[in-house]
Amino acid sequence: MENIVFVDINKAEETGSVHNQGDMPMAVEFADSGYAVVMSDNKLCAYNDKAEPKWNNSFENNLPESFIIDNSGNTVVALKGIKNNTVIKTFTKNGSLSGEYTTETQVFHMDLNQKHIALCEGTKVSVINYSGKLVASSEIKKEVNDVAVVGNDNVVLLCNDCLQLLKI
Repeated sequence: MENIVFVDINKAEETGSVHNQGDMPMAVEFADSGYAVVMSDNKLCAYNDKAEPKWNNSFENNLPESFIIDNSGNTVVALKGIKNNTVIKTFTKNGSLSGEYTTETQVFHMDLNQKHIALCEGTKVSVINYSGKLVASSEIKKEVNDVAVVGNDNVVLLCNDCLQLLKI
């Protein structure tokens, strides 16, 4: 992993850095607590606000497509499936695998809150919990461009010419 520098913005000083040769970071997400999760081409690593490693998980032969974290540090990773689909893996803030869900097709967008993860698969929207259990699913007659989990029981679907509300 190339250098990633952690900075305390209020004090304008470096609090730590991460360097690991040969592993290029593809994306970094931060939780409100300063907790950072870094995705590379073969693993997911988490660090506290002082750049101290907390956990890492290898993807082995799966290629990561995207990931998001909630404010408490729970992490959701989308991995490329073998049948043009997506494998969703959820991890606790301690790095333990908490759930897994395999979609029928590729996931293009996802969003989450503390209870649910919304997955957009073109014209299909699925909602799962952090254990990987399907909570709701709906086939939409329009192409869905993005999803947003709103409150505890709603998903907003952004289509080309409208917004639709999906009740969980």
